[in-house]
Amino acid sequence: MGYAVRMPKMGMTMEEGTVVEWHADVDGDVEAEAPLVDVESEKSINEVVAREDGTLLARFVDAGETVVPGDPIGYVGAAGADVPEDVRREVEDTAEEGTADAEASAPTPTPSADGPVSVHELDSDVSPRARAYATEAGVGASDLDAIAGSGPDGAVIERDVIEAVRTGDTGDAANGSPATTDDGPTIREVRELTGLRRSVADRMTASAREAPQVTLNRRVDVGATLDTVDRLAADRGVEVSITDFLLAAVASAAEEYPALNARFVDGEHRIARDVNVSVAVDVEDGLVTPVVERVQDRPVEGIARERASLTDAVRSGAYDADDLQGGTFTVTNLGMFDVDSFDPLLNPPQVAILGVGRLRTDDDSAELPLSLTFDHRVADGADAARFLSAIADALARPLDLIGGPGDAESATAASPDEGEAPAPPEGTVRARSTEGLAATVRAREFEWQVDEPEERGGTDSAATPVEQFLGSLSSCLALTTRLMAERREVPLDDITVDVTPEPSIHEIDALDVRVAVRSAAAPADVERVVTVAERACPVNGIVSDDVARSIEVSVSEPSG
Repeated sequence: MGYAVRMPKMGMTMEEGTVVEWHADVDGDVEAEAPLVDVESEKSINEVVAREDGTLLARFVDAGETVVPGDPIGYVGAAGADVPEDVRREVEDTAEEGTADAEASAPTPTPSADGPVSVHELDSDVSPRARAYATEAGVGASDLDAIAGSGPDGAVIERDVIEAVRTGDTGDAANGSPATTDDGPTIREVRELTGLRRSVADRMTASAREAPQVTLNRRVDVGATLDTVDRLAADRGVEVSITDFLLAAVASAAEEYPALNARFVDGEHRIARDVNVSVAVDVEDGLVTPVVERVQDRPVEGIARERASLTDAVRSGAYDADDLQGGTFTVTNLGMFDVDSFDPLLNPPQVAILGVGRLRTDDDSAELPLSLTFDHRVADGADAARFLSAIADALARPLDLIGGPGDAESATAASPDEGEAPAPPEGTVRARSTEGLAATVRAREFEWQVDEPEERGGTDSAATPVEQFLGSLSSCLALTTRLMAERREVPLDDITVDVTPEPSIHEIDALDVRVAVRSAAAPADVERVVTVAERACPVNGIVSDDVARSIEVSVSEPSG
């Protein structure tokens, strides 16, 4: 039995993934649980293994190409078998959608002083990324026509253009001449953005475009902090750094001025309960920001252990997307590169980031330059100045930061009301069962009950966990359908999603999904939106491939 190899969903915020390297050739044998392909997204690389023994019959996506989660990237089946027609159609639909999106976002040519712009029509299919790379590398349209494509149905993909430039099979580039453009300098080298570099580029572009950012700069006396670092090492054998005290100072400041320990999402200023600090770590292709969670509950020694562990994991590549999720504030340090000060960009959707410059010491003082960038939509300069002053005050009293939650005053301030369980950190759902087959589930400030039916020993007083999951699937499909419709400007009035398990809710072999939509749009447009939403829905993506799924879409005219 064959199966499509799909781009996995690595983290709830993942929007696209890049194929890094295939470990099997087309028509090559693959073994169950053996590495099949490496994929990258959200600054992490993951290995996809083969589900079963077989032959890699097709690779739809080459190394360096990017697709959305759920898209087919290859197919494994019996040797000599054909790739099923429905899978090939899905690949073609995905390619057409990507081309349509690229064409829709391209600027319309306008006449120049020398006359109308000449548009060259390519004889072969060329992917949008291949076309963009060709433009950057100075490859002319006629030379692009001549490149042999290795993509689906002979399409020219980015890798083909890169190889043609490398071997010199692209006009001027073939003769070893540097590429030039009409309105720019001679091109010495074109460097492709890797998945990580591209992710950083996208996030920083969004940060600069979307948030009005202001940076406050201040030099802070850290003489007492440095003395405490030395005393901890000498007296207790505890290895901590000034960065660990900085994280503790941020948590202390956030307790007094919580507005900057927050996110700006969907027009809302969402102030976080926990202080989860993203710490920027320099790696070969960019910056990765693993998250030290619940800094306010950790002693400095505990902060140091967790930060060191995350840093080692990032630099060795032994981390995953979960290590990068849930940050509420960022600290980035360029002092080790002899940078005196800098204005860091926000790490969206967070609303504040602290930049740390080079430590200046002499016989009488030790000063650390701090640069606090904040989102002016949620705070004013005075608010940020008070937050920065609170950090400075905390670093002036480092002994108050050593104890963490063991300190009596801190414990009193951090403890919840009697009988109230603390809310889980953002992005985490917590279930607590005290007796019987019932549980209380909490996500942020929301709470609900789950229970089992009487025949399984429960009281049947709430939905079962499986019913809760089916509810998550149906709501995810409904909301994702509306999101995809808005992006494609397809008007939808009402969406109803029914998910029915077979044969029962406790031994699910198949899921029957029925989507009923009221819309004035053409039924074909609505069905396409639902198909894209099904692939994009993160809950749908975690359903085992062993569970058969059918989906039926019905479209009716809006009432009235």
